[in-house]
Amino acid sequence: MSAALAAMRALLSEGGVAAAVARLEAEGEGEAARLLARHPAADLLLRAMPDHEAAADPESLARAFDRLVAASPEGAVALYSLGDPALLAAATQEVLALLRAWRVLAPGHRILELGCGIGRFLEATGAVGLDISWGMLAEARRRLP
Repeated sequence: MSAALAAMRALLSEGGVAAAVARLEAEGEGEAARLLARHPAADLLLRAMPDHEAAADPESLARAFDRLVAASPEGAVALYSLGDPALLAAATQEVLALLRAWRVLAPGHRILELGCGIGRFLEATGAVGLDISWGMLAEARRRLP
């Protein structure tokens, strides 16, 4: 498991950066602990995440993602980025490489991305994107005029 994924898992299970860093250090996950310690703003993302009740209601879910994208566009689409544009860019390139290897991204293919978020895959894939969150769509439009 990558350090970013280990950090995200600990953050979600512990409910905060300080507790997650302590757990990771105790488990010998030093790289993940250091990564998370360098991104204390991940606490803000965690608090902005939709709860189970919001996830069941499309309007509440859209509002939750609007709050997330306002707090951190990168963190809103992938908590494992910890809100860090460089971490998100690296993860995006990794996913794109897999999609190319699986021949999903090939000449003549049309792609519709449901839940396109901030549009991180749209430019590279030529996909059409849809999202429930107006905030996410506004960020995608800003990034991809």
